[in-house]
Amino acid sequence: AYLFLARKAKPLTEQAGKRKLPSVICFFSNTPAIAADAVMIVSIAATIYCALHIEVNDFLAITALVFALAGVYAHFLFNGNVYFYIWNSRNRQRKRQTKERQNKEEQEGMKA
Repeated sequence: AYLFLARKAKPLTEQAGKRKLPSVICFFSNTPAIAADAVMIVSIAATIYCALHIEVNDFLAITALVFALAGVYAHFLFNGNVYFYIWNSRNRQRKRQTKERQNKEEQEGMKA
């Protein structure tokens, strides 16, 4: 059973770029991840500040906590292997379309 699962998982890791670091450690790996990681870092700092200072408004503390939780979730989502695979396949598709468009323009230029 292990050989079957290992063989099935291999193509995804090959196409995803063979990242060696887990998504917990990877930061700022693509454009959406940059925004998510920035929000996560700022909101965690705000949550820690609110926890240390009791006189902070409760609304601000709860808002910082909600943004921190959403930032952690977005961090794992955007820095994970599945999103990394989607991001790479989308970029490959754009490159392929650009190349096809250039080839078509070259062929039309040769006909004229």
